[in-house]
Amino acid sequence: MHVESNLYRSIRKHWPSFSSFRRDAGLSSVMPGITRTPNEALRQQCIGSYRAISKRLGFLPNTSDLIREDPWLSELIRIQWSSFPRFCKDLGIMPPRAQRCSGDSPVSRREDCRTEYAALMERLRYRPSSCDLTRHTNGLYKRIKKLWPSFAAFCDDVGVDPPRRRGRLSGAPD
Repeated sequence: MHVESNLYRSIRKHWPSFSSFRRDAGLSSVMPGITRTPNEALRQQCIGSYRAISKRLGFLPNTSDLIREDPWLSELIRIQWSSFPRFCKDLGIMPPRAQRCSGDSPVSRREDCRTEYAALMERLRYRPSSCDLTRHTNGLYKRIKKLWPSFAAFCDDVGVDPPRRRGRLSGAPD
């Protein structure tokens, strides 16, 4: 098994032996290929970390988001549950991409957009603009463009005033 030297040094620094690290991580100490030893404490830690990332991002992260945010958590989920869909099933949630599939009705997709926008607005503490949606979400602005004629129409539907354009003065009347 090949391990990067910096990672190996960090493991040796924090665990008394490599086998104790493997045991804490849920890896089998007998054969490197067998990695599905369930560890309940580690599973609860994974669930807590996933929920914390979800709360910070404002949406349920998929595997790509996890790899970007916390690659070690993604690996632990794979080790403990053997796949991300099994992890989601254990949590009682649908895998994040399955929620946004085109097979959903337009009414439920619109409601998902409203909910995600409200969560982002709560997290940012101001009305997100279309640029904020592009920057902080995973395709929400594109979904809004497909379901509403304009971003202003979406804001009217949600019940908020659209954010002002950048060219206006802050004290200028509407």
